[in-house]
Amino acid sequence: MFEEVRTGNLGVRLAAAEDEVDAALALRYRVFFEEMGAHPDAAAAATGRDRDAYDPVADHLLVLDHDLGEGAAGVVGTYRLIRKPAADRIGRFYTESEYDIAPLLGSGLTLLELGGPASRPSTARAARCSCCGAASRPMCSATAST
Repeated sequence: MFEEVRTGNLGVRLAAAEDEVDAALALRYRVFFEEMGAHPDAAAAATGRDRDAYDPVADHLLVLDHDLGEGAAGVVGTYRLIRKPAADRIGRFYTESEYDIAPLLGSGLTLLELGGPASRPSTARAARCSCCGAASRPMCSATAST
Protein backbone atom coordinates (compact mmCIF):
# COMPACT_ATOMS: atom_id res chain seq x y z
CA MET A 1 0.00 0.00 0.00
CA PHE A 2 1.18 3.53 -0.66
CA GLU A 3 0.82 6.63 1.46
CA GLU A 4 -1.77 9.24 0.59
CA VAL A 5 -0.70 11.81 -1.97
CA ARG A 6 -2.11 15.24 -1.17
CA THR A 7 -2.49 18.59 -2.82
CA GLY A 8 -4.41 21.16 -0.85
CA ASN A 9 -7.58 19.62 0.54
CA LEU A 10 -7.56 16.66 -1.89
CA GLY A 11 -5.82 13.36 -1.31
CA VAL A 12 -5.48 10.11 -3.27
CA ARG A 13 -4.95 6.70 -1.69
CA LEU A 14 -6.29 3.17 -1.52
CA ALA A 15 -9.28 2.47 0.71
CA ALA A 16 -8.06 1.32 4.09
CA ALA A 17 -11.36 0.41 5.77
CA GLU A 18 -14.67 -1.22 4.84
CA ASP A 19 -16.61 2.02 5.35
CA GLU A 20 -14.38 3.68 2.74
CA VAL A 21 -15.08 0.88 0.25
CA ASP A 22 -18.79 1.23 1.04
CA ALA A 23 -18.58 4.98 0.34
CA ALA A 24 -16.92 4.21 -3.02
CA LEU A 25 -19.67 1.72 -3.93
CA ALA A 26 -22.34 4.28 -2.96
CA LEU A 27 -20.64 6.92 -5.10
CA ARG A 28 -20.52 4.55 -8.08
CA TYR A 29 -24.24 3.88 -7.60
CA ARG A 30 -25.06 7.60 -7.57
CA VAL A 31 -23.00 8.25 -10.70
CA PHE A 32 -23.93 5.18 -12.78
CA PHE A 33 -27.58 4.78 -11.85
CA GLU A 34 -28.85 8.13 -10.62
CA GLU A 35 -26.82 10.51 -12.79
CA MET A 36 -26.09 8.45 -15.92
CA GLY A 37 -29.41 6.60 -16.00
CA ALA A 38 -28.20 3.00 -15.97
CA HIS A 39 -30.72 0.48 -14.64
CA PRO A 40 -29.75 -1.20 -11.36
CA ASP A 41 -30.50 -4.82 -10.64
CA ALA A 42 -32.66 -5.58 -7.61
CA ALA A 43 -29.70 -5.93 -5.22
CA ALA A 44 -28.17 -2.60 -6.28
CA ALA A 45 -31.53 -0.82 -6.05
CA ALA A 46 -32.14 -2.24 -2.57
CA THR A 47 -28.71 -1.28 -1.20
CA GLY A 48 -27.92 1.88 -3.15
CA ARG A 49 -24.53 0.35 -3.94
CA ASP A 50 -22.91 -0.60 -7.27
CA ARG A 51 -21.24 -3.86 -6.32
CA ASP A 52 -20.28 -7.08 -8.06
CA ALA A 53 -18.12 -10.15 -7.45
CA TYR A 54 -14.95 -8.20 -8.25
CA ASP A 55 -15.28 -5.59 -5.49
CA PRO A 56 -14.24 -7.86 -2.60
CA VAL A 57 -10.93 -8.72 -4.33
CA ALA A 58 -10.25 -5.28 -5.83
CA ASP A 59 -8.33 -2.34 -4.48
CA HIS A 60 -10.42 0.84 -4.40
CA LEU A 61 -8.53 4.01 -5.23
CA LEU A 62 -10.11 6.99 -3.51
CA VAL A 63 -10.03 10.73 -4.00
CA LEU A 64 -10.69 12.34 -0.63
CA ASP A 65 -11.75 15.91 0.05
CA HIS A 66 -10.47 16.54 3.56
CA ASP A 67 -12.61 19.68 3.81
CA LEU A 68 -15.66 17.38 3.81
CA GLY A 69 -14.27 15.02 6.44
CA GLU A 70 -11.87 12.18 6.99
CA GLY A 71 -12.18 8.61 5.72
CA ALA A 72 -15.53 7.63 4.20
CA ALA A 73 -17.01 11.11 4.76
CA GLY A 74 -14.43 12.64 2.42
CA VAL A 75 -14.78 10.25 -0.56
CA VAL A 76 -15.43 12.32 -3.70
CA GLY A 77 -13.91 10.03 -6.33
CA THR A 78 -13.08 6.39 -6.87
CA TYR A 79 -11.53 3.94 -9.33
CA ARG A 80 -11.53 0.15 -9.00
CA LEU A 81 -8.16 -1.58 -9.46
CA ILE A 82 -7.97 -5.34 -10.12
CA ARG A 83 -4.56 -6.95 -10.10
CA LYS A 84 -3.96 -10.27 -11.88
CA PRO A 85 -3.83 -12.34 -8.65
CA ALA A 86 -7.19 -10.86 -7.63
CA ALA A 87 -8.66 -11.59 -11.06
CA ASP A 88 -7.37 -15.16 -10.77
CA ARG A 89 -9.38 -15.60 -7.55
CA ILE A 90 -12.56 -14.68 -9.45
CA GLY A 91 -11.49 -16.60 -12.54
CA ARG A 92 -11.01 -13.65 -14.90
CA PHE A 93 -10.73 -9.91 -15.26
CA TYR A 94 -14.01 -8.02 -15.62
CA THR A 95 -12.85 -6.91 -19.08
CA GLU A 96 -12.85 -10.53 -20.26
CA SER A 97 -16.66 -10.52 -20.12
CA GLU A 98 -16.63 -7.79 -22.79
CA TYR A 99 -13.45 -8.29 -24.85
CA ASP A 100 -10.96 -10.92 -25.95
CA ILE A 101 -7.83 -9.99 -24.02
CA ALA A 102 -6.09 -13.34 -24.52
CA PRO A 103 -3.07 -11.67 -26.21
CA LEU A 104 -2.55 -9.48 -23.13
CA LEU A 105 -3.01 -12.39 -20.75
CA GLY A 106 -0.39 -14.39 -22.65
CA SER A 107 2.07 -11.52 -22.91
CA GLY A 108 3.83 -12.16 -19.62
CA LEU A 109 3.25 -8.53 -18.61
CA THR A 110 2.09 -7.57 -15.14
CA LEU A 111 -1.54 -6.57 -15.62
CA LEU A 112 -3.75 -4.18 -13.70
CA GLU A 113 -7.34 -3.52 -14.71
CA LEU A 114 -8.76 -0.06 -14.01
CA GLY A 115 -12.51 0.45 -14.00
CA GLY A 116 -15.54 1.89 -12.32
CA PRO A 117 -14.45 5.53 -12.31
CA ALA A 118 -16.82 7.84 -10.51
CA SER A 119 -16.58 11.31 -9.02
CA ARG A 120 -18.94 13.76 -7.41
CA PRO A 121 -20.00 16.42 -9.93
CA SER A 122 -18.76 19.29 -7.75
CA THR A 123 -15.29 17.71 -7.69
CA ALA A 124 -15.24 17.20 -11.45
CA ARG A 125 -16.13 20.85 -11.99
CA ALA A 126 -13.42 21.93 -9.57
CA ALA A 127 -10.89 20.07 -11.69
CA ARG A 128 -11.56 22.30 -14.71
CA CYS A 129 -8.74 24.49 -15.96
CA SER A 130 -8.64 27.72 -13.99
CA CYS A 131 -7.66 29.90 -16.95
CA CYS A 132 -10.31 28.90 -19.51
CA GLY A 133 -12.70 26.37 -17.92
CA ALA A 134 -11.69 23.47 -20.19
CA ALA A 135 -12.56 20.02 -18.84
CA SER A 136 -8.87 19.23 -18.41
CA ARG A 137 -5.52 20.97 -18.69
CA PRO A 138 -4.54 19.23 -21.99
CA MET A 139 -7.73 20.64 -23.56
CA CYS A 140 -6.96 24.18 -22.37
CA SER A 141 -7.01 26.73 -25.19
CA ALA A 142 -4.10 28.57 -23.61
CA THR A 143 -1.85 25.49 -23.75
CA ALA A 144 -3.15 23.91 -26.98
CA SER A 145 -0.82 25.99 -29.13
CA THR A 146 2.31 25.32 -27.06
